[in-house]
Parts: sequence; structure tokens; C-alpha cells
Amino acid sequence: GASLPMVFKRLGLDPALMSNPFVAGIVDILGIVIYLNVARLLLN
Repeated sequence: GASLPMVFKRLGLDPALMSNPFVAGIVDILGIVIYLNVARLLLN
């Protein structure tokens, strides 16, 4: 997570504008994965 701004800067993108949507997307995906794993454990 800490290296994302450096990667975006090297690609010529504004780190302040790019890191927030990217981090939000990762958090959403991880939340869904955790939710589905908990549901699977409870139903088994």
C-alpha cells in the first residue's frame, strides 16, 4: 500500500487522485472475500 503512490508517479499518474479509488477497490474486494468465507464457515 505504501508503494502505490511511487508506482503511480512513475507511470505519470497523479498519486493523490489514483491511490484513493485503488485502495477503496481493494478494501471492497477484501470485504466481500471475508464475508463469503465467514458465510461458508457458518453454513458448513
